[in-house]
Amino acid sequence: MDSTKYPKIQTLYNRSEENDWKVIPGSLRRPEFGLIKRWLITEKIDGRNHRIILFPDGHVEHRGRTDRAQFSKAQMEGALNIVSEDKLHKVFDANTKVILYGELYGPGVQGGGKYRKDISFRLFDVLINDEWWMEWDAVKVFADNLEILTVPVLVGGYLGLPSSLADLSKLFDGDYKQGTLTSYVAYADSGSHAPPEGIVARTEPLLFNRRGNRVVWKLKFKDFKNER
Repeated sequence: MDSTKYPKIQTLYNRSEENDWKVIPGSLRRPEFGLIKRWLITEKIDGRNHRIILFPDGHVEHRGRTDRAQFSKAQMEGALNIVSEDKLHKVFDANTKVILYGELYGPGVQGGGKYRKDISFRLFDVLINDEWWMEWDAVKVFADNLEILTVPVLVGGYLGLPSSLADLSKLFDGDYKQGTLTSYVAYADSGSHAPPEGIVARTEPLLFNRRGNRVVWKLKFKDFKNER
């Protein structure tokens, strides 16, 4: 069992079998989601989960979400160019295990070609010694020191839960009814006005449920029934 693979993120709402598995607004997937009043929300990138692992003995490995995940030659070459081993050793203490979790995206990586013309990576989480999840401010500091980017923060301290396409679209530039919503990642990386995939929300500070999992959820535009 791969204990360091990134934990599955639950969709905010339950899905309807009778409605093409679209979400049922108001029917929360986890009861704890309704207890939180403030969320840190980031853009969800259409790519693949990628781990950069610094082991206590100093060697570095690149892996997908699971150890069985396969990479194309272009994907692996792109991943290896993201963070130099020298920078990892300078930023993190010796004899420490560090896992950088992020999204590998670009041509040939899911729908990542809409963002840019080459392979890239954006950080969204850091785990220390298989135990300590870093708060977002620390994730940002590590990214700055490693000279890499994080996923964009859309809003910190969001009040309420988005329950419609209209609510979700308010977190992005443009109008979903006119088809003009723009991904912040796509615009920042290439000036493209490609549509966003969705969002990921976490608590700040981090909170955990009775299973010991962080309280975090995701929501995609395609999760909703078309409201146009």
